[in-house]
Amino acid sequence: KIMARNSNSVISQIDQLEPPHTSGNKKKHKATIQDASVLNSSFVSENDRGLSLEELYEAALQAEKDKEWRRSTLLACACINIDKEWVEPIFLRARLCRRLGLWSQALKDLTSSLRLCPSNYRLHLQRAHIHTQLQDYGAAIHDLTSVLTQQPNCAEALVLRAQVYIKQNNISAAIKDYTAIIKSDPKNWRAFYERGLLRHKVIEGIVRDFEADTESQVSSPQLMMHVINDYASALHLGCELTDIVEAIGDVCLRLVECTQQPKHLLHTISALSGLIVMRDEIYSKAKQKKIKEPKSLTLHSCMLTQRGRLQTLIGELGKAAVDLDRAVVLDYHYAPAHFYRGALASLSAHDEPSRKNVEQYLTRSITLDPTITGAYIVRGGVYSADLRYNSALQDFKASAMLDPTLDAIWIQIGLVFLTHYHDCAACTTACSTALKNDRTLTQAIYLRAEALSRLNNSKAAIRDYARLVCLNPTDRFAHLSQGRLLLQMGQGRPALYSYMAFMELSEDKDEIDRITRGIAYRILSQHAKAVNEFKLAVEDNPTSENLYLLSESLHSMGDTEASLQIIERAIASDPLCAKSYLRRAQCYIGRGALKSAILEYDFAQSIAGKTELPRMTYERALCRTQLIVKCWQQLRQLQSKQVVECQFESNFKPGTPLPETLNQMELNVASMSAYIKNIYVETLNDFTKCLKLNAPETFVDVYIDRAELYAIGGEYKQAYEDLSNALAADPGNMRAYIHTGILHSHFSKLAASIEQYDLALLHHPNSAIAYYNRGVAYHKLGVWTQAEIDYTKSIALDETYMDTIRNRGVVRCHLSDYAGGIIFSLISKIKAGIVALTDFEQVHRNAPDDLELYLGLGYVYLKLGRFQEAIGLFRASASVNPRGIDAFLDVGNTFLTMGLFLSQTVNPLNALHSSNTKADTFKSLLQQARQCYQRALRLNPLSVDCRLNLAALFRALKDTPNAMRQYNMVREFAPNNQVYHEENAHILFENGSYEGAIKHWNQAITLTTTSNSIIEMEFTILINSPYEMDRPFSSSDAEGNMLDRLLQLKRVQVKEELKKYHHKLLADPTSREAKSINGIKKKLSIQLKERGTVYERMNMLEKARMEYLYAMYFDPLSYIVYFHIGTLSLRERRFPEALIHLNQAITLNPKLGIAYLNLGLTYMLVKAFENALEQFDMAATLIPECGFVWSNRACVLLKLSGEANRKKAVESLTKAMKCMPTYAPFYVFRGRVLTKQRQLHDAMVDFATALKMGFKDKL
Repeated sequence: KIMARNSNSVISQIDQLEPPHTSGNKKKHKATIQDASVLNSSFVSENDRGLSLEELYEAALQAEKDKEWRRSTLLACACINIDKEWVEPIFLRARLCRRLGLWSQALKDLTSSLRLCPSNYRLHLQRAHIHTQLQDYGAAIHDLTSVLTQQPNCAEALVLRAQVYIKQNNISAAIKDYTAIIKSDPKNWRAFYERGLLRHKVIEGIVRDFEADTESQVSSPQLMMHVINDYASALHLGCELTDIVEAIGDVCLRLVECTQQPKHLLHTISALSGLIVMRDEIYSKAKQKKIKEPKSLTLHSCMLTQRGRLQTLIGELGKAAVDLDRAVVLDYHYAPAHFYRGALASLSAHDEPSRKNVEQYLTRSITLDPTITGAYIVRGGVYSADLRYNSALQDFKASAMLDPTLDAIWIQIGLVFLTHYHDCAACTTACSTALKNDRTLTQAIYLRAEALSRLNNSKAAIRDYARLVCLNPTDRFAHLSQGRLLLQMGQGRPALYSYMAFMELSEDKDEIDRITRGIAYRILSQHAKAVNEFKLAVEDNPTSENLYLLSESLHSMGDTEASLQIIERAIASDPLCAKSYLRRAQCYIGRGALKSAILEYDFAQSIAGKTELPRMTYERALCRTQLIVKCWQQLRQLQSKQVVECQFESNFKPGTPLPETLNQMELNVASMSAYIKNIYVETLNDFTKCLKLNAPETFVDVYIDRAELYAIGGEYKQAYEDLSNALAADPGNMRAYIHTGILHSHFSKLAASIEQYDLALLHHPNSAIAYYNRGVAYHKLGVWTQAEIDYTKSIALDETYMDTIRNRGVVRCHLSDYAGGIIFSLISKIKAGIVALTDFEQVHRNAPDDLELYLGLGYVYLKLGRFQEAIGLFRASASVNPRGIDAFLDVGNTFLTMGLFLSQTVNPLNALHSSNTKADTFKSLLQQARQCYQRALRLNPLSVDCRLNLAALFRALKDTPNAMRQYNMVREFAPNNQVYHEENAHILFENGSYEGAIKHWNQAITLTTTSNSIIEMEFTILINSPYEMDRPFSSSDAEGNMLDRLLQLKRVQVKEELKKYHHKLLADPTSREAKSINGIKKKLSIQLKERGTVYERMNMLEKARMEYLYAMYFDPLSYIVYFHIGTLSLRERRFPEALIHLNQAITLNPKLGIAYLNLGLTYMLVKAFENALEQFDMAATLIPECGFVWSNRACVLLKLSGEANRKKAVESLTKAMKCMPTYAPFYVFRGRVLTKQRQLHDAMVDFATALKMGFKDKL
């Protein structure tokens, strides 16, 4: 390791000015201090006042020599005060300030001195040092460059500049400066030493060169050779530092390790030999002169020690022993010599006396220098060889404390703790310490994993073994250890993977049992490899057992024909083996030959043992269940008068195949019903027999499958009993919970089914099928968000189940609320549509012939505005099913949506100026939609949906009579159709028939409330509760809003009435009660809001306010309700309430521009003009096409004084006129503003334009 040393300061050599002062340099000033009127008496004492200037300066120098820094500084100040152009006192004070650390004052003095003597390079040198202390390296280099310009070979300047370059990480420039010193003075050993030390620091990574790659420098052989040469040159020129010799040995070993070439050892040994010869001559001369030179002896001993060290590495142990013995004799107190002497002796210490000698050497080394880590390590190894593990452990710990980066020692410590003391926790700590230094130490990871496994911390041990596998995937023993631990944890399949990896990495694979390997491959579903292993096993030993295994693997791989051929060979070799017949039956089931499979099961049971009968009976029952399902499908086709053809089994057997169900002559309803009843009874008998044979143990799967069979046969009570028995036998059985939930869903007990799915997930949290079924239950309840969450979790666990992806797409369509009560922002609609589109497209790629998916995907395209793609899918569906009306309805809806979208792009306030092209396109799209609807009506004249859509089309065309005709027809077909009442209310409202609109809204609200008894009862209680409309609005109400005032009166009464009915309704929910209550509440809120709008148009403001409050009660998050009640409060000039409700609407929908407009109007009416301007700016950002936003903004700007605001007001009015160019009051308003600004010509133009448009009021 490198030892950083502080090099001698060059400043001690540059403290003097130019050599001895000449008479020309001194000032000939004879005046005394008393004659200097400019002198401050505080600088000197009474004794110094009679001195001349020269005497005063000499006294300052003497005070400096006596280390009287304060007196010297004051005398120098006095000299400077008398004669400000004398350099020596200024330089003296600078030198004193530098000693005292007053760098700023020293810098000022040196700068003053340089003004007087700009050619004095030593002043520049001293100032450069001051700049270095102040870390102003640029100025320091500038001064040093000036020095070197005058004195190119100035060693002090070069050394100082090199030090500055090192601080700037410019190592190459620093080395150049040291090289320049060596060129000018080749015998300067300090330059060699400093250059070698700098290069050594680069190798160790202590300093870095910003212009070079650090990694390449650390491992550069050329740089290491330079370091050795520089150190050797320094020693040759007279350097007495022993650390250099040790550094030479360290760098040499590093060089050999990097280059893998031992020649560098020989070169270094040769260099050290030359130095030793030179020192021997010096030592002999000193001995002749009888002069003691302890430093030379220590250096000589160090050289011998390093040469012995390197000779040991090249195998010259005899020469090394001679050198080390001589080193100890020369300097007994040099500890490394004893250490290397003991290390060399340990190589041949095979008996107890020799090991004691080694201990003596190493103990002496540690006594002389307790910081030599190698001595502790070697002595610990010797103690370990003598089985003295306690002493060895103490030495290993001491070495690790001295150098915590010795990873091998930490591993050795852990090994001692684990193998000899069985202290697993201490072993884990030691290995973790080693891994902190190097995370890739495989030995430390192995050791820690073993210790953790002994501590029963299996999870942490598994992480370590997995880390070993990642570091070296070809390490077979890492796989073996990992598999062993996984097997202990009960994770059989991952353990099997690890064992298979160990077997595959084995050097001699032929010795491994092929049957065992094949079984492992089969369990891991690697069927091709399993077949290959079993084929080789069959070639060696074609027994029926091996043939059975080969047939099973072929069947698993999908090659049923080859599997049947192999099992035929097995039966031929052993006709009384029941497993072979069982295997053939399973192959028949895979081919759909269920009747042939049942025959095989019958024969297998006749020759099987008692232990095999339960499983065979169970499999036969499952086979018969599949046959029942197939027969049920054919029976439904026969009942619907469809033609059913007889299909024959394909079992690769010669002769006439069996029919799948019945012969063609027996394919009728009566025969099929009797056949199903017969198989049903036989299947139940098989399940019952299986339970008896398996007694006293409970076969849980039998109960579950028999319950499924009971459900197929309509015996639901028995199905519930079997599922209860299954859960009693195995409370954590997932299949039992899921089948119970499905059975509850059959009776619309969705809440109970969700509870069963929750229990299944409680025991099996990673079950995709449980999440899917729970998502279906929430889907049926209309809880779309939770349904989407469950579908997403199911897809994350199993991405191959397309029904889950399809259902999630449907749910996401509902979440975008294309047909519901909540009005989403455009951005949220697009996002929801895009994610639904992703699901439908993924399913479409996997099932391109699914006609229902065409309609769903087309619907999403329609909602996303991709009309052409939607029309293409709808027409494709219609071409496949020309008698179905859904496709024609969807195509018509697409054209109608396109037309409405085109009409909405035109500003309704400027409808007169829309282009004729858009109008023609609009009529063309509606005409195509009308043709599609009429074609659908020809197919089904009683279609209510089609007539409602046709009525909406007539409304878009402003054809009210035809629209009413369609609504009247709907009334005849479905008088309680909710959409009919809503649409009729809208059209009556548009035509000004408010009373009729109120009647239809009443009917629609009645239909909504009666759809759920909870909602009906709650609504009845709500509207019959008293409420004080005229109670004044207080600050406490402002904090809680108007809804809280309403709820405060009704909450207790509503809760008391609802409490009686909730448990009764939830305990036995009917299909009507199972609908989503939240969805009904949102729909009711919208209807109440619409009825309130009609009341508001009729100027029945109190009723309108109550309707809005009721709507707010049922949907507290409907921003449109808050907007309407806020607007109503603004109309009634209830400004505090208006501010609160409009702010709530904006909070719920920050993109509602009209709310910002009304809020700005409210602020303007309460004269909060700054707030009003802020709201109008937001409205202008969201709805820039609305002219009233700009006109009101202009009004606010005019209320704010200032010429700039008036100009902005004119600009706002101009934008309002661009939005509404036919609205005359805007021209009048701008004309008035321009008149006040003395722009009379422009004002006259605006007035004339307004008059031309028909403006009648006063200008």
